[in-house]
Amino acid sequence: MKKIRIIMSCMSLIVLFSLTIMPINHVVVSAEDAVAPPAAISAIFPDPVVAEYIRNDLGMSSVDDMVTQAQLDTISTIYLNNSGVTSITGFEYLHNISFVLLNGNQISDLGPLSGLTQIDDLGFSGNQISDISPLAGFMDMETLALENNQISDISVLASMTHLVNLYLSGNQISNISALNNKTELSVLTLDNNQVSDISVIASMPELWTLQLDNNIISDVAPIAGLSKLDWVSLSGNQISDVSALSGTPNLQYLLLDNNQLGDVNGLINLPKLIELDANGNAITDISGVTNFPALKWLLLNDNQISDLTPLSSSTQLTGVELNNNLISDLSPLTGLSGLAWLEAEHNQISDVAPIAGLTQLTGVLLSGNRISDISPLAGLQLYDVSLANQEIVLPTIPYRSELSITNGVLDTAGQAVAPATISNGGSYAAPDVIWQLPNLVDSVNYTFSQDVTIGFASGTFSGTVIQPLSSVPEPEPSDSSDNNIVLPTTGSNEMTVLFGGVVLIVLGMAIVRVMKQ
Repeated sequence: MKKIRIIMSCMSLIVLFSLTIMPINHVVVSAEDAVAPPAAISAIFPDPVVAEYIRNDLGMSSVDDMVTQAQLDTISTIYLNNSGVTSITGFEYLHNISFVLLNGNQISDLGPLSGLTQIDDLGFSGNQISDISPLAGFMDMETLALENNQISDISVLASMTHLVNLYLSGNQISNISALNNKTELSVLTLDNNQVSDISVIASMPELWTLQLDNNIISDVAPIAGLSKLDWVSLSGNQISDVSALSGTPNLQYLLLDNNQLGDVNGLINLPKLIELDANGNAITDISGVTNFPALKWLLLNDNQISDLTPLSSSTQLTGVELNNNLISDLSPLTGLSGLAWLEAEHNQISDVAPIAGLTQLTGVLLSGNRISDISPLAGLQLYDVSLANQEIVLPTIPYRSELSITNGVLDTAGQAVAPATISNGGSYAAPDVIWQLPNLVDSVNYTFSQDVTIGFASGTFSGTVIQPLSSVPEPEPSDSSDNNIVLPTTGSNEMTVLFGGVVLIVLGMAIVRVMKQ
């Protein structure tokens, strides 16, 4: 019995010891400590695209060849953008990779990267990633690209204190507090997210490029004082006041399109600003552009601008876009001798003579205006031209049954452009357009379309000329003598009796006079 007890005790100790050490065999070993036993490449890397990349990198003949951990340790770079990769299983055995680019694939799980903290450049943009917690502890990360995924929580980035370039556009991020005190950050893209509070940006003194398009930002005050900023894009937000950006003296590119701006007067002290994009706002006053002495490109499409006078002193401008505004007068542009590009489509412009002397122009886009005479443009050496869909409304004239107007549509040579179509059965006898109108109509019109070449550019000069007609017809010429009196013919018995009585009285007085003689 004693022997049995001793044996049982020994067995109990063995079992207890076994239970104590058993969990060690089930602990998830960190990737940097994991060692792949000699195995086929395709067994370690089940994704065939990844397996083929490893085979090629190691100079093996087949993905069925056996590899050792020592061989895998020689790999430092993975570059498989847009390659159809669905899994990165096996990456846990790539202990020495520091540069990984797998943008544009179908990867959803970053788990195999856990523990590979030596990676300092990582690109997984355009995948199906929602969880980035496997990147915890990547304190040496310098460039991280995770654009166009399904990420909402970026708290794991708080420990990445050495980030220089961070690309997070096109996700579902609303809270960016994890980016506080990223003092080395130079590039930050967060466009197409759900960010409203950007206060942490004030703690990024090295920031050079900031992209925050299409969020729900209204307050840009945290950007004030970031003196190294060169590029700021805030398109598609809810911004009405941009005065805080005046504290960015090195700013060269500023994109503010599709916000709620009424003017840009709050922007001052931007001596290096080269390009300002304020398309799609509610701007009526552009006097603030005089604050930008280095401005080359000005984009003000889709606003409510009617007066271009402030541009008259911006002689350094090389490109101006003014489509879809209320502009009728181009004369403030006359002195912009360096202007190379002008867009002012869909405005109310009728006269192009003010830009005839701008000999540096290479592009003139003026479709959808009221231009009838393009002869002033003949001397320009253009490479792009757009002059289609003009709508010329002439001053209203009285209706006439026989109507004739002079065709005032002139081509680059100053010659009349023959109508393409004439309404109401009209005809053309150059230079007149003629109608026979038996009945009153509100207006008549004719269309025109002619291919034109200006410099090296070809385009179509086309549109419609509308002649409104008043409802009161012009009196027709009379054959009666000017001395004739036309009396009203009412048909009334009372008028007939009255007229007859007057005649009798006159005759009676004449007879009396004769008898007295």
